[in-house]
Amino acid sequence: MSVQPEGGSNRPVLTTAVVTGALVVSVMPPFLAGASGVFLRADLGFDEAGLGMAISAFFGAFALTAVFGSRLSERLGAGRALTLSACGSASVLLAIAALASNLTHLVLLLALGGVLNGVAEPATNLAMARAFAERQGFMFGVKQSAPPFVTLLAGASVPLIALTVGWRWAFVGGAMLALLVGILMPSGLAPPRPRSRTGRIREGDAATAPLVAMAVGAGAGTAAAVSLGSFLVESAVAGGIDVSMAGWLLAVASVAGIGARLLVGWLADRRQGIALYVVALMLFAGAGGYAMMATGSTALLPLGTLIAYACGWGWVGLLMYAIARLNPNAPGAATGIVLAGAAVGAAVGPFAFGYVVSLGSFGAAWAMAATSALLSSVLVVGARMWLVRDRDRRAYAAGA
Repeated sequence: MSVQPEGGSNRPVLTTAVVTGALVVSVMPPFLAGASGVFLRADLGFDEAGLGMAISAFFGAFALTAVFGSRLSERLGAGRALTLSACGSASVLLAIAALASNLTHLVLLLALGGVLNGVAEPATNLAMARAFAERQGFMFGVKQSAPPFVTLLAGASVPLIALTVGWRWAFVGGAMLALLVGILMPSGLAPPRPRSRTGRIREGDAATAPLVAMAVGAGAGTAAAVSLGSFLVESAVAGGIDVSMAGWLLAVASVAGIGARLLVGWLADRRQGIALYVVALMLFAGAGGYAMMATGSTALLPLGTLIAYACGWGWVGLLMYAIARLNPNAPGAATGIVLAGAAVGAAVGPFAFGYVVSLGSFGAAWAMAATSALLSSVLVVGARMWLVRDRDRRAYAAGA
């Protein structure tokens, strides 16, 4: 594989590891909070709706800063932007471990973490798009394996840390990992480029309007997916599964999610032009997994969880890959638009999920997640058709 980082390290393994690590630590705060929710809520004194609100604060702040963060990453270069986000995330994780004593503290600190994630997400997309000349589908799959890898760590932390020395030490461990990522980050990775002054849409890029439509679809799918990562342990425990086993279920399902992202990325490099249709198909299958979870059956819960993780949350890397390929001149800015929509869904999803649980049941909440994933599948297909039609129209106009 020919891999040549722009102005950074010529060691692709290290580059991939630290870029993925930067995204891992940037999304760690809300998923650690979700996995440790049983203990964290008992210690700080709030219900499932409060946990959903705290996690939504993270993604709400991300939604408000994703577009700004994409522009900042283009101006600073990916290396500097990711170093900033990794060190900032370490501070947030340490502050939660040391200072959080009520729901307000948790909400404020997670919101700060969301701002840093708004820088890290587009910066990692920028780094992968420019640092690797080949097999970008697989590399985006590697990079977007960060969220399920975080839930794997978070799930394993329940029996290994939260049940032994306390949930706060899981956040301390995350902070140490974030500092290590910041230290190892190549400073010259994907340096800034001069800004275009030739017009709003540069040749070869997609128009903004269909990208916004794709962002809406991504938001609906992400609303369900983030609720999955945030409330699986709580749901399993409420269904009668031991808390330790619930943590291991989260870890095993995360492995399935990582495998799915790597597989579809690898396939995307071998079959061009179908990535967005595969995204829609995965969302459709993921809706079936959420529906299994909605039944409340202890027997169907593990199978539904695996399908939901592999399909209902395994499409994210493939979507970012497709958007980056559609916008070769400014992949960070383009993916920032879609990420903003995804972030809105991530902010609304956990809050709505927790509210439905507090008023009704986990079954009703998972049914809502299934509906959201199904809607997302339809929206992605529609946005894809719009993107192709707009591209063909502009190509025809240029030829005329």
